[in-house]
Amino acid sequence: MRKVKILSLFTSIILLFSIFGCSMVGNAVFAPNFELNSEGVYMINLDTDIVVVSKNPDKKLYPASTTKIMTCLVALENVKDFDAFVEIPYDCYNEFSEGNPNFSDVSAADIQIHQSNVTYMDCLYALMVSSACEAANIIAYNVGGGNRETFVTMMNDTAKKIGCKNTHFSNAHGLFEEENYTTAYDLAMITKYAIENYPSFMKICGSTSYEMPPNSRNPDGYTQYTTNKFMVPSSDYYYEGVTGVKAQLTITTTRRVKHGTPTRRKQAAARLLPQLQKTATPTLLLRLALPISTRTERSPKSSFRLLTTRTFTIGRLRISSTRLLSARGSR
Repeated sequence: MRKVKILSLFTSIILLFSIFGCSMVGNAVFAPNFELNSEGVYMINLDTDIVVVSKNPDKKLYPASTTKIMTCLVALENVKDFDAFVEIPYDCYNEFSEGNPNFSDVSAADIQIHQSNVTYMDCLYALMVSSACEAANIIAYNVGGGNRETFVTMMNDTAKKIGCKNTHFSNAHGLFEEENYTTAYDLAMITKYAIENYPSFMKICGSTSYEMPPNSRNPDGYTQYTTNKFMVPSSDYYYEGVTGVKAQLTITTTRRVKHGTPTRRKQAAARLLPQLQKTATPTLLLRLALPISTRTERSPKSSFRLLTTRTFTIGRLRISSTRLLSARGSR
């Protein structure tokens, strides 16, 4: 007797540099019928820890704003009262106006210098929802005891504790610096650690909006919206099942990124930022609950069900496996 079941695959995908296109390799469960030109890819099933797709998982690459995943994690590990107000000095803003082209035109949450009604939790939502760089520095300054370099040391210490081998952070926001790098594998381990140890992590980065407290520019308060367009139903990039975590890019020169115009909804996951110039460093980390078609077959001599074929689709891409992945969830 054969039976088809629909399950959910909770998956973490790391894509560092470029988009789906050509040149796919990887020692993983699935053998996709498409190619990749991404320099680093690591896709795992978060329920079973099975590696689904992998390419150059240990290659050092620039993480862009996914650096903020570690910033959020260090704050979650060290802040005792998330309703406490933070200090917001000029020091958290100065580097954005000192002439470094990689630190200009940054994403921000409109938090004002010396604003006195901003909490740690406000900063965490600004950090992970709207990818606010000033929020990253504010968190670093306050958690680091008034020294952002101390916070960066905490980030690196946490990376070592998790087991990262090829990661080094030099700032809390991820704007381009040569010494701010990680790998697809390390970034997956950082995110997995945060998900497993801090339930509020996914609550924060899985939010599509957040109400910020009022300030001099916004006397009635204001709303910040997610930069992860896969989670926004009205977006052309919307993909049902995405629940986080971070999607962003950095520009390593003053040239602008050219965005292509999508023609269909539910684009393939790695096509979040199509037609990127080579001067840009797109980085994508998603957590998805993807529909899976699982064909099971009952042995005539046993009551156990054997998974013989499992397939899932990302946009127009269909991936199949004939290996037994997990019996978890089968009835």
